Amino acid sequence: MAHFITGIPPEAMEFAKGAIGPDGCVTDEKKALSALSDYVIMYEEPLLLADMCAFISGSDYEETSKKVEELFAACPEFSYSERKMAVLSALSDCFYENDELNFTGFLYFRLSDYESLLFTGVNAAFGEVIINREYERSCREIKSFVENKKSIVKEAHIYGFSVFDENGEEIKNEDSELFSDDFFTEGDRLLALLISSSPKRIFIHIPPDGETLATVKKIFPLLIYS
Repeated sequence: MAHFITGIPPEAMEFAKGAIGPDGCVTDEKKALSALSDYVIMYEEPLLLADMCAFISGSDYEETSKKVEELFAACPEFSYSERKMAVLSALSDCFYENDELNFTGFLYFRLSDYESLLFTGVNAAFGEVIINREYERSCREIKSFVENKKSIVKEAHIYGFSVFDENGEEIKNEDSELFSDDFFTEGDRLLALLISSSPKRIFIHIPPDGETLATVKKIFPLLIYS
């Protein structure tokens, strides 16, 4: 039994060339469905993402759009293959329901699962934008506080997550009981040590983890010697 797909935009027909005839008759089902799924990802998806980013992020549209690109490139759950599978699954279901499928109608009404996947990604990206903004704000405030604070030690020598002064004595948190809580990471404890001692110079002999090191460099940009 022949199947037909009508209402196909010219750009989509280019994708499905050789698999769908001019009258919409499908000659190669697997190729046709795969090609139309690729069309959705490459042509329709940017418009959907733009609308979602504008709706969710408002004035943070540009940052959120950029973060969406990064997220989709880095996270397997939002990979091209996962997004295409969501489209292909919906398209296959519709294709085999009847002898004829209107592709334009499919785009408007049958992509709810795929759109939910995109919306989840955009929402996650916007969340990262907000978190990053708060992180940058906190770093600026701590940096300003440290710059106006009297130095307790001249030098701080970092060996992983341990800190020693210019005399080789280990610097420890005065509120050691507070920082013994599992809520705080080794990076948190290191940053607290540096902020409280406010050294004039910081020597990094053995760097801590990358995230902690990046924060140290933001708060003490002019004091670090490797």
